[in-house]
Amino acid sequence: MKGEATQGDYQSMERHEVFTMGLQAIEEASKSKYSKSFVDLANNEKDAILTSLEKGEIAVVTGVTGKTFVNLLRNLTMEGAYSDPLYGGNKNMMGWKMRKYPGNQMSYANIMDKDQFVVMEPRSLHDHFATH
Repeated sequence: MKGEATQGDYQSMERHEVFTMGLQAIEEASKSKYSKSFVDLANNEKDAILTSLEKGEIAVVTGVTGKTFVNLLRNLTMEGAYSDPLYGGNKNMMGWKMRKYPGNQMSYANIMDKDQFVVMEPRSLHDHFATH
């Protein structure tokens, strides 16, 4: 359902349904434009399909634009890469390590007076659970 410009689109379906339909729309657009599956396209052809999708030129399903799908895909990717590993993503805290993010530290008191950036081994919420 189309919302106001400041609201974005309202989803009357589950995120996993939008995700599945978005992938189907990519495949259908690839076959329509290039007569090939998306995975078989050359990189420049893939870029053209994804650019059209991001611009909203490819409809995913009535009321859901490609732009909405791309935003969902981007958000889910960010959640998976940067959320606490306790929730199932960010395996081995690699997203945090890449960004030098310390994760969930219990205290920063021992480094607060440092003039230089201090790289700390990231900690997950899970690291603070009692193990007895």
